[in-house]
Amino acid sequence: MGNAIYTHPFKTIIGIAAPLYCGIFFRESTHPSTASMPLSQRLIHTRVYGQMIAVLTTVSVMAFAKGMEAEGGAYRVENGQLVRGEALPAGALRNWYSNDERIHQRRPDADASSPRADAEVVESEYEAAGRDGYDLLVPLLYAPLLPLLRIGLRARLPPERLTQLTLGVIGVALSHAGYIMFSDSSVGFRR
Repeated sequence: MGNAIYTHPFKTIIGIAAPLYCGIFFRESTHPSTASMPLSQRLIHTRVYGQMIAVLTTVSVMAFAKGMEAEGGAYRVENGQLVRGEALPAGALRNWYSNDERIHQRRPDADASSPRADAEVVESEYEAAGRDGYDLLVPLLYAPLLPLLRIGLRARLPPERLTQLTLGVIGVALSHAGYIMFSDSSVGFRR
């Protein structure tokens, strides 16, 4: 079971959190104190309790996986003895991105098992692409811009025009987020 959690942490998180979400919604829908509430309020209650479950599950599973990694990796039986090591069965991926060929194209002098080598590969990709990273700071402008836009222009523009302006800014922000995501080498589509 430890190997399954270590090898597939995200599947484990979803496998734990999804049934608990359903259980909370069932309780909210059947308990006498909340059964008469509208569906929207029961969903909000489920979301609030579910956030706590999602955070605790994610922290627990990732701490367990990091602990196993620090202690030597996955368990395996070798000559009748239980030992630790990274000899996972064929096809079992430790990380969701580990089948990316660029991660495995390391410098010849880099240690193949070093996380530092992975960081050097990513850094060299950024240097090759000529990116300085400032485009990743743009959300720091959009976050305060939206509420300040509503507050500052509330009395100066008609509500319909203010809504259109706000939706336009949100559209530009989402377009920028899409540009950043699809220009990242780890998100690229394979044919």
